[in-house]
Amino acid sequence: HRLSGPLPGLGGLAFELHDGRRALDELAEAAVAAGVPYVAVLPYPDPDAKWPAESRRRFGQLVEGATAVVQLERKAPESGQRAGQAMDRRNGWLRQVADEALFVWDGAERRVGEVVKRFEADMPDDVWVISP
Repeated sequence: HRLSGPLPGLGGLAFELHDGRRALDELAEAAVAAGVPYVAVLPYPDPDAKWPAESRRRFGQLVEGATAVVQLERKAPESGQRAGQAMDRRNGWLRQVADEALFVWDGAERRVGEVVKRFEADMPDDVWVISP
């Protein structure tokens, strides 16, 4: 499913870019504002280690506010390649346990598109893509 415009019931979310990464923590922000519980699923400890200080601070607050935190790997990866592999394993785990998936994607980042395709293959009627 491809959607555009504001999310119903979430008051027209705005999304920002931080250092080329889409800051999807606004979805968690919306969940907090609406009183919707959420779970933080971390691929490994401190996945935000290389982010700017303000992004790390807010990410930490959102993780602390989660109903539960799932950390899939005990150690942080030693390279960018291994970090990508850990993210792929995290995404595979999510595909196994999720009933539905919601992506906020502008269609530009190839790697995000690959992730969306994998989710759509595993749950063709239960993947939602929203344009920022």
